[in-house]
Amino acid sequence: MKTKKRIFLAAVGATFLSLNILFAQHEAPIRTEYCPAICSLADVPFIDGVADEASWSAEMALTEMFNAAGYNGNESDLSGYVKVCWNNANLYFFADITDDVAINWDGGSTNSYDQDNVEVFLDLDTTIINADGAYIGDELQLRYNRGYNVYTGNAPRNGASFDDFVQVNGSGSWQVEAVIPWLSFMPEGTLPEDVHDYLFVNAGAIGFDVAFADNDTELGTNRDAQMAWDADVEGEGATEDNAWKDTRVFGTINLAFTWDATTYTNSEQIEIYPNPAHSELRYKKLVGVNKIELINLTGQKLKVVNVSSEEITLNLEDLIPGTYFTRLSTNEGFIVRKIVVE
Repeated sequence: MKTKKRIFLAAVGATFLSLNILFAQHEAPIRTEYCPAICSLADVPFIDGVADEASWSAEMALTEMFNAAGYNGNESDLSGYVKVCWNNANLYFFADITDDVAINWDGGSTNSYDQDNVEVFLDLDTTIINADGAYIGDELQLRYNRGYNVYTGNAPRNGASFDDFVQVNGSGSWQVEAVIPWLSFMPEGTLPEDVHDYLFVNAGAIGFDVAFADNDTELGTNRDAQMAWDADVEGEGATEDNAWKDTRVFGTINLAFTWDATTYTNSEQIEIYPNPAHSELRYKKLVGVNKIELINLTGQKLKVVNVSSEEITLNLEDLIPGTYFTRLSTNEGFIVRKIVVE
């Protein structure tokens, strides 16, 4: 029996097998943590405020203080970590926040962002830079306030809901576990069957950041401390405090898809070699393929070739050594394979 090949394929109706998630800073990568996770449709997290399933990524600590007005240098004042995992329909998010003074928002007239909270920022198209004070339609900001069991932030799109989350409020810490539908920050009109195509626009790179806020005084006063997962400064005027309108300060999560090759008829016959590659990459038996793209880990398209024959050769002499993705477009979806350039 012929051995079934494992390939990277983003196509409607594909069967999800496993994933890895690579975390990196948004434009010029500075984060190199590799946080493996395993998730399948049989292991969807149970939303109970405890991230104890095997699906979750490693802990990602928030260490970058960007508003330290009230920070006393003690991790009990404000610290913590987040975890993520995902499946075909949703991004799953968990935050564990250490905060010794609980200021619970009551949903009243005071600004929710000035009270104890955790915020999640998402950007579908990581190549967009927003410096003009506005999201443009494929970004999202979610806020979960301590002691308040109603989500606040941008409205979800495409009929999605943010109602599926749980908060556990302790004496010196609090936790949030939430379901974030992929459709919620995709362009209006996106259908569930189109989710994979949108997720893979940038080879699975999704703009992502998290911020914690701490109010140690009393309800109604301003926040005393803030910290973020990726508190970088990317361009003039780009600060973490403006993440609600400026995606330049986001980090990146790279979703690495692993799929079953049988969902695309001609996938097994396609030849891409050598791998690892040096000066060139050859493609053969490109039946049904209409376009080839070479993409780096931050989602930048480095080479795009329209396919008019069954054999193509890409020159790689201008690439630095590293890991890349080659994406082949077909009428049935995408075939994506990981390429190493030495």
